[in-house]
Amino acid sequence: MEPLSRNDLREQPCFESVEDALDFGGDVYRLNIEYDLDAALLARIAEFSTIQELYLSHCDVSQLLPLLPGLRNLESLSLNECGLESVPESVCELPRLNYLDLDWNGIVEIPSWVNLLQSLRMLTIRGNEVRTLPQEFFELVDLQYLAMSDNCIEVLPDAIGDMQGLRSLYLFGNRLKTMPASIGKLHGQLRSLSLKNNPFESLPKELEEFWQSESLDIDVQYFPLFLGWSYVYSNRDPVVYIDEDALKWVEGNTEFDTLREAIVEYQLEERKDEILSAVRSAIVLTPAGPDTRKECGNSRFCGQPDLPDKALLPKEGKQSWHFLCQIDLGEIAAVNSFLPQEGLLSFFLHPSNSKEGRVLFHEGPRADLQRVKARRWRPFDLDDHPTKSPIRMELSHSVALPEKLFRLTDEEALRYGKFREAMGYREGQQAINGYSPFIYGKSVSGKVSKSREGLPEEWVELLSIRWDKRGWFDPELDYATTFLIHREDLMRRDFDRVVVEC
Repeated sequence: MEPLSRNDLREQPCFESVEDALDFGGDVYRLNIEYDLDAALLARIAEFSTIQELYLSHCDVSQLLPLLPGLRNLESLSLNECGLESVPESVCELPRLNYLDLDWNGIVEIPSWVNLLQSLRMLTIRGNEVRTLPQEFFELVDLQYLAMSDNCIEVLPDAIGDMQGLRSLYLFGNRLKTMPASIGKLHGQLRSLSLKNNPFESLPKELEEFWQSESLDIDVQYFPLFLGWSYVYSNRDPVVYIDEDALKWVEGNTEFDTLREAIVEYQLEERKDEILSAVRSAIVLTPAGPDTRKECGNSRFCGQPDLPDKALLPKEGKQSWHFLCQIDLGEIAAVNSFLPQEGLLSFFLHPSNSKEGRVLFHEGPRADLQRVKARRWRPFDLDDHPTKSPIRMELSHSVALPEKLFRLTDEEALRYGKFREAMGYREGQQAINGYSPFIYGKSVSGKVSKSREGLPEEWVELLSIRWDKRGWFDPELDYATTFLIHREDLMRRDFDRVVVEC
């Protein structure tokens, strides 16, 4: 009997026990059985000569394996966590087999006869103890999907470049110290290459092509091994040394004690190191009513900056740049270990290019350019013009956490979301050294590092503010304009080198 087409196969019942399949009385095409240790009963699967999909998990397959060659129509076979110590040789006698899942067994080697599986298109053998790959393995030139994560592979042979059919290659969590340059032969066809959690010591420059096409998943600390670049920072002398801890912790701040307690409360202890490495010491900017401007140099949104000379203000021809806000650094000196301890920071956007910004750092005398009569406070109105509506700014310290952590289970992701809410950091808050919302699944710092070079963690979110492309301030916008500065430039107080993303 000819096997069913893929569409017809989906319409067939999928039995979850041998007994149910035997009782059915008709042709059996699909079986999905878990936790069945009756080896003799499982061996009766060989009676279903029409079967095309067989998924077994936590089963005793010892008596079934020798009988597999009788299942001539079998196309998909999964032997997940079935206690295997080797790849069963009987699978090479399955002429139609295109999908083979041997995940989470105790397999230590791939046999040389594997090249007989010429119909195979997808092979997943994750969570085993495979150390080497035989030369014959790379004769599976039509294999499209290969998942060998969480094994013990130390060397990937040059022959990987001969597998011209590969579309996805997952080598996460092995012992690889390098990759062969021949991997470059697969660029343009390999849509996903996962190399995270390997102890790399060197990497070929050919990986840059995968990185450019965003098909590469690798730990960021290994970028310099194959990209061969680093950020060219300001030639000024450093004023202060800023390490990662300065951006994460404020000495004596009790919020971090609360953070550790919340990690336990929301059962995220296994992710503690990831959370603590991602946390940032943020300054949250909150609108707090109309700015009377009775105090020269106070922190504010909109209006005008308190600079002593109009000549300091950036202009495009006769048109002034949009003034976003000014921050009195003295107000945040107690909870700020990376910005200057005093002075004004004023932020501007180009009047016609929302990705071009300017930051002025002023340490000298302040003089308000224009005093605006205070108005009674009312809810923010989009018709308010920013230069006529200065808004007082309140500054407060907060713990900033990213929108998501990688490799969280669905349940952990749910708990992490509640954990973030409990810590009081609202998604996309206006902040200094906070976390802007992800852009198409990528962090703002990651996006900038790709275009401007340098590692993502070296880029500091100097300011994230809700400012739309019309040049108007709106704290309720779903997106943010973010000013970023490289940590080396920040140490040199060179604010002329900021980058804007929105």
